[in-house]
Amino acid sequence: MVILIPEINDINICIISDREKGLIKAIQLYAPNAYEAFCCVHLKKNIKDKFGEEIKELFSKLIFIEKEENFNKILEKIKIKNINAFNYIKNIPSEYWSNYNFIGKRYDYILSNLAEISNSILIKLREYPIIQLLNSI
Repeated sequence: MVILIPEINDINICIISDREKGLIKAIQLYAPNAYEAFCCVHLKKNIKDKFGEEIKELFSKLIFIEKEENFNKILEKIKIKNINAFNYIKNIPSEYWSNYNFIGKRYDYILSNLAEISNSILIKLREYPIIQLLNSI
């Protein structure tokens, strides 16, 4: 990424990921000034799969809340309904997904669709060596 966009560390950029550990480390290493965010669509899907639709809907509200007080009210509702869901959500640092606590600017863009589109296009090329992959793009 740094080779393709050398200025990436000099601009206020937000990189949205699905919490893949390798990508998080790469962002910290090669673009330490970038703002990191987690894809909220992935988070909501994981929460729905683990805790159901009702908890997912409450979590969806948490994403866009602007004030900590309102954030904590919804979080308390989740705690009352399902303590395991509450603990799961509390273990995902809110500065990576909640509007009220996010340091950078996401401009209300909460998902990694562009990356998903790129991945779907490149899926057939993934097994190529890197030079062949880049030449194929």
